[in-house]
Amino acid sequence: MEGPANFGSPAWTPDGRNVVFVSNRSQDTALWSVRVSAGKAEAPPVVIEHNFVGRSLRFTAHGTLFYERREEYTEAYAADFNVETLAVSKPVPVSERAIGNNRDPQLSPDGRQVAFLRRTPMSAPLKASLVVRTLDTAEERSLSEFQTVYGAHQVQWFPDGRSLLIVERQGMRKLFRKVDAITGERRTVFDAPWTVWTAALSHDGTALYYSLKDEELKIHLIRRELVDGKESTLFTSVPSPGVGLFGLSVSPDGTRVVSAAWRRTAP
Repeated sequence: MEGPANFGSPAWTPDGRNVVFVSNRSQDTALWSVRVSAGKAEAPPVVIEHNFVGRSLRFTAHGTLFYERREEYTEAYAADFNVETLAVSKPVPVSERAIGNNRDPQLSPDGRQVAFLRRTPMSAPLKASLVVRTLDTAEERSLSEFQTVYGAHQVQWFPDGRSLLIVERQGMRKLFRKVDAITGERRTVFDAPWTVWTAALSHDGTALYYSLKDEELKIHLIRRELVDGKESTLFTSVPSPGVGLFGLSVSPDGTRVVSAAWRRTAP
């Protein structure tokens, strides 16, 4: 089989007449079967099971299929929120595609698009695609595939709504990359050491706030200007058992930063 989709885990049925395989050639990752004769497909493949999360397919001589199954379910949802009553509507998935493999949703500044990460069972470990969905039309475009890192703020919109910030792992470095929301073109705006934990864009998109833990186990909150790379330390903690500040968020007026952090408590 050829095409733009992913294919994997092919296995012959015991009678040698069909090949089963896993592919995301439809809107989800499914288990497929294709009848083969003389090395060619006799007919288009058919779906045996939708939303299939198995791999390493093997048949017994009697036709029983064995496979490895990993249960991983993470989904991105959207819900209406009433700021006066604090009522939240029933959440719905941001996409009807690849359910259970979408995460880190971020609404665009104009509210017309949502960006999120999509990882399917066919993806390499820690790899995900950056997807942008237009809410009015349900059109989706996959902009870039990259190796993710653990931590908050994997995806952020720049204020102009034309580009996004992602965090990509490359060896023992963390690359903060600016991705064009239309073309997917990307460039590195901050080549950071592995000890940088998480980062948040300033309200105007000109600076990055990030946390860094030093050899003395102190955590620093740093502001970095994206144009010239100039940095200033805003806060330094006492030695901490944590790895950094969690969930950095900058206030709309740009005067305050909020985060969570580990704190030592008496036994």
